[in-house]
Amino acid sequence: MDLVAALSLLTFIIYVFIGVHTFKSSTSSAETKLFLLLCLSLSIWSLGYFLGNIPTFFASEPLMKLAAIGWCTFTTFVLHIALRFTNNKLFKNKLLQVLLYVPSIFLIYVRVFLHWEGISSTDSIYVIFSLVNTIYNISYQSLSLIVIAIWGKRQLELNKKRQAVIVVSSSAASFGINFLSEAGILPAMGQFYALIMVLGIYYAIIKYNLLKIPSDILFDEILAEMMDLFFLVSPTGEIIEINKRTVSLLGYSEREILNMRIEDLFSEKETVKKIVLESPYDKHIYQELNCITALGKQIPMDVSCKKIIDEKSKKVISTVIIGHDITLTKKLEYELHVHEEIEEKLRVSEEKFRVMFSEHSAIMLLIDPENLNIFSANASAQKFYGYDQEDFEKMKITDLNGAENLGNSDIGNNLKNILDKSVTVIETTHRLSNGEMRNVEVHPSPIKGGDKIMVFAIIHDITERKKAEEYITYLAYHDALTGLVNRKYFVETLEEELRLQVNDPKKLALIFCDLDEFKYINDTFGHGAGDFVLCEVGNRIKDCIKGEGIVARLGGDEFAIILFNIENYMDAEKYIYKINGRLQIPMKINGNKLNIRASMGISVFPDDGTSVDDLLKNADREMYSVKRKNYENVNN
Repeated sequence: MDLVAALSLLTFIIYVFIGVHTFKSSTSSAETKLFLLLCLSLSIWSLGYFLGNIPTFFASEPLMKLAAIGWCTFTTFVLHIALRFTNNKLFKNKLLQVLLYVPSIFLIYVRVFLHWEGISSTDSIYVIFSLVNTIYNISYQSLSLIVIAIWGKRQLELNKKRQAVIVVSSSAASFGINFLSEAGILPAMGQFYALIMVLGIYYAIIKYNLLKIPSDILFDEILAEMMDLFFLVSPTGEIIEINKRTVSLLGYSEREILNMRIEDLFSEKETVKKIVLESPYDKHIYQELNCITALGKQIPMDVSCKKIIDEKSKKVISTVIIGHDITLTKKLEYELHVHEEIEEKLRVSEEKFRVMFSEHSAIMLLIDPENLNIFSANASAQKFYGYDQEDFEKMKITDLNGAENLGNSDIGNNLKNILDKSVTVIETTHRLSNGEMRNVEVHPSPIKGGDKIMVFAIIHDITERKKAEEYITYLAYHDALTGLVNRKYFVETLEEELRLQVNDPKKLALIFCDLDEFKYINDTFGHGAGDFVLCEVGNRIKDCIKGEGIVARLGGDEFAIILFNIENYMDAEKYIYKINGRLQIPMKINGNKLNIRASMGISVFPDDGTSVDDLLKNADREMYSVKRKNYENVNN
């Protein structure tokens, strides 16, 4: 075995290991799938050269054709990964993604399927092949480096910049050495030189979580992939937002649904209108309703309605309606009803129920109401909770309870109502065998097994639904960019504080803050830099105020502060000096130092006003006075 064969065998093993190991770490990621294809193309290249350099056992030319499949495609995979990872707009064009692979297909066709042995270096097809191969490699590899370098330069997070540096430097080294080998300066072992790039990418994956899903799209993906229908409805009944499942199940387009009222999608129109317009805001409503598809078909739904409430004014902001398709559940209930009616065929019915229970995809438990022991759990329940049948038979339903209802049983507490069928849905938390807590809906109903009454429970995992509801509530009172409270929360809090002053008068101050020359930052360094400045300013102001007040972003580059327990104007002025001191510390953005200035105005209750409007107006007036002075000082 010569040196080329030995090195090719070594690189083959390394490429296969890195590709498979990376793919196993995130099998659902498109980026890891592409990286696996890249490693496989390089491993095919290495395998062909390894086998082709052992002439005693193998014919060389067929194996060189095998290797050609690898070296003709790996450059395309590199560019595809770069476009996908950086979320480049070129990647969003399906036609461009297909055209991306045209040079590879041409090169593979010429090198593998034409009679290459009979082609000389002076033939036109050889000249065209060499020219296309050279242009293809130089352009694709250069574009890959440029795309990742530009992406890295635009990032504000240090880890992402380091990812870009590692990938660009290792890839550039690999490509450069390979070009030297093409020029005859170094031995032609491109499959070995590519190892520098792959090891660099692999190091970035291990060290900095390269190719992971960005956290800022996770919530949207959770909502999009929910298997339940999702509606966000205005207080007057207009549909504001839906998820992908709603479109696919109902058969309407997204635009058609968003132009409808919520009651138009249900056969029980008046019931839905009452839920949205008249139901108490402090109740989580559960109801079985029939949803109407575009074809007029009615789908039975277990509908959950939760109103999002303005905590200060107690007014409804919106209503979250989530519908779970219970077609299978209704079918199951029908089968259970038939089972109860046909007592003379009890044995046949019990066997039918046993098969249905054990093989159904829904999570199901049979519970003894006398002692709350779990009598049986189907395969879906065993998979969900992580216990086998023997484990369940030693447990009570109380053993599944979450931390907040530990020691109690929602089924136990509602046993009488379950047995007389007045309770049909219970929302609670259950603990899995690994300690993980999951939000669940339990649908219990009494059934007769022989001469004994049992509680049959169907359980739905609603954890992602609860997360979506909590996130929507959070967004109602917070600024999505900075995480500070928003204008709505700020004004309501100030109004509440002023109401409290009637019985216990104390001075408080309002500071209105506006950044100077913020438009210059956006125009010069881009909106990404502007967003970074707003977040950093918010954090610095918050650090200065700590627990002495509330900091809010009102919009744009405007911030506002409520200060509690101050004695006079000078107390508030001290905070302005403190904030200005923190803002004067330069910010570093893309290698540039920015000096941030702000103009601030103060109004003190009750000296400068006793209403929210007066305090805001006076603070705003003083802020603009300060801004004019700052402008005159800079220009003089």
